[in-house]
Amino acid sequence: MPSKIITIVGITGNQGASVADAFLNEPGWQIRGITRDTSKQSSKAWSDKGVEMVAADLDNVASLEAVFKDSAVIFGVTDFWQHIYNPANQKKAQELGKTVNVIASEAEIQHGKNIVDAAQATASTLDMLVLSVVPDSKKWSHGKITWNYHFEGKWKIVEYLEKEYPELYRKTSTFHAAFYIPNLDSMMVPRKTPDGSYIISYPLDGDKQIPMYHPRNDSGPLVKALVKSTPGQNLMGYGSLISFNEVAEIWSRNLGQPVKYKRSTVEDMDQMIPGGIGRELGEMMEYISSPGYFGGEEAVKELNLIEPKELGDIPLTEVREYLKGKTV
Repeated sequence: MPSKIITIVGITGNQGASVADAFLNEPGWQIRGITRDTSKQSSKAWSDKGVEMVAADLDNVASLEAVFKDSAVIFGVTDFWQHIYNPANQKKAQELGKTVNVIASEAEIQHGKNIVDAAQATASTLDMLVLSVVPDSKKWSHGKITWNYHFEGKWKIVEYLEKEYPELYRKTSTFHAAFYIPNLDSMMVPRKTPDGSYIISYPLDGDKQIPMYHPRNDSGPLVKALVKSTPGQNLMGYGSLISFNEVAEIWSRNLGQPVKYKRSTVEDMDQMIPGGIGRELGEMMEYISSPGYFGGEEAVKELNLIEPKELGDIPLTEVREYLKGKTV
């Protein structure tokens, strides 16, 4: 019996690479990875493992249609931050008098629509489309959050799919990637203050239990569980919950020094990182605080979001274990 093909958009990124790992030695499956440049070392590393690496461009629907052909499953992910740090987008934003967030969001949404349009071309033979998305923060905050473009934009891709291709939509499952655990020991480590004490400060409610997961380790097992289930599942992709007050306590033990958590404001973030990016991050954190990362109970109910345990016993990263013994 011929192997089924799972085609992975973003195989050289964290989520896509994790999905590839999950299917690498899975009987009955063949992996096809999409990259702009198959000659790059990051692409060759997958070729050496037996992955079929093919060139395609998310800006070119025809190229995606060609590589999606004969796929049983397509995993699609878009990258907002790639567009944020693209010099061409920064220049475009300046020329148009817009913040780079707006330009990046427009580019990400277009990439998502292109994935969907190309997947539609193979819809008659496709078993499942899996899209990495998150709920619309503007909707679920009832208009309070207006600058969290990388949440809002991803859901516009799902809305486009449902409206334009209802049959393909019925074959689609969504993977809602939670807060990245590696943020905690990279950009969000405690900082030393002039008096020698340590502090963690963000516009997050310190008591809020935040869903977290490791994108490189956990995306694959979670997406694999979706693929083995029936289409139409909307999965909350997290392995554990933790508050930032508890994160500070863990860092205190690790460093042997008091670490305090202090809630800051969106305005603080905006001043710290000007140009729209700080406000983007600040409003994301306000949204995570209320109504919650996945949009709160209202969104969970309306979108029929499910817990990982509903798809079986999935091995996932536990944030406390991950942070144990870490140092700055």
